[in-house]
Amino acid sequence: GIQKIFSGRGLDSTVATYAGNIIYAIIMIMVVITALGKLGVPTAQFAAIIAAAGLAIGLALQGNLSNFASGFMLVFFRPVKVGDYVNAGGAEGTIEEIGIFTSTLNTLDNKKVVVPNSSITGGNITNFSANATRLVAIPVSVSPLNDPAHVAQALLAAAAENELALKDPAPVAVITQLGEGKFIMELRAWCKSGDYWNTLFTLNAGVKKHVEAAAVIPFLPAQAVKLIQA
Repeated sequence: GIQKIFSGRGLDSTVATYAGNIIYAIIMIMVVITALGKLGVPTAQFAAIIAAAGLAIGLALQGNLSNFASGFMLVFFRPVKVGDYVNAGGAEGTIEEIGIFTSTLNTLDNKKVVVPNSSITGGNITNFSANATRLVAIPVSVSPLNDPAHVAQALLAAAAENELALKDPAPVAVITQLGEGKFIMELRAWCKSGDYWNTLFTLNAGVKKHVEAAAVIPFLPAQAVKLIQA
């Protein structure tokens, strides 16, 4: 209910959920103190006990205090937000919730990962959703007998027919590595960040189709020959 009130006032889901959790915890503490007062328990003495206990608990739970502070930083400095696809705190997935002490990510294979907030702010954060576009790179290893221009034509044809690959900036095909008995040409195309995985998968399929149709000579690793002496 509290989260809905905040959301109705124009706050996004990240701030609404975080603020709602804090206010809910404060309200519950106030309700407990009020109820104890109704039962005849001296609330002033009880408050002093809570303060003393809070100090002791705070010293014992320094890690949780760090997680609380880190949660505040995540919400109000906004390196990430709910719905972003990130790599942070040793996990990769879409952020479902930034809580008071922990954040919840959902992985591509639908696993729920709960990460302490301090682990996220204490390391590098890669936010794959922060920018509007992403680069998709498709490397192809081929025989040096191929004409690079012929291979590039096949790769660019795959990008041209892909509806998710952006036309601006235009896709390019470049040689990224020269090796013994091969060279690697890479198709580089841009797409909208939210379309990254679909673009990657469909471009892979398109590249295979066009490379085979263009009769590009594939790279064949040297086969190891084992001699057995009779």
